[in-house]
Amino acid sequence: MIVFWIMRKQKNALAGIKDYDDIRVTLEDGTKRRCILSHYFIPMYNGHRYQAIHLHGHSHFTDEADIEVDIAEWFNKQGLHTEIYNVGCMYWNYEPVTLDEIIAHGKTVRPNYGMRSDNMEKRSE
Repeated sequence: MIVFWIMRKQKNALAGIKDYDDIRVTLEDGTKRRCILSHYFIPMYNGHRYQAIHLHGHSHFTDEADIEVDIAEWFNKQGLHTEIYNVGCMYWNYEPVTLDEIIAHGKTVRPNYGMRSDNMEKRSE
């Protein structure tokens, strides 16, 4: 399970504990964004064709996190819109963040992106 926080101006509004959720969040500029919340990365998440955002965790700073970034980029290069953010706590200094802050930050990649953890050699392209 994952704990989801309501991503509004107040960062302390606990929304609940769920495995999956489909919510709408109002950004600071008043626009509404659909967000698919899941503990796990879902490349073809519900609403991806309609500018929904997918927020997930699970992979931490692992090789799996790199593969998730690569998959999302590949889908976008094929013309299949995805907007996916890893919102694992280690990416955000273990503090809650707003959806505005997540979007402004952009793609979430681990500090050693592209380095294999098993032998620390640069991954071949």
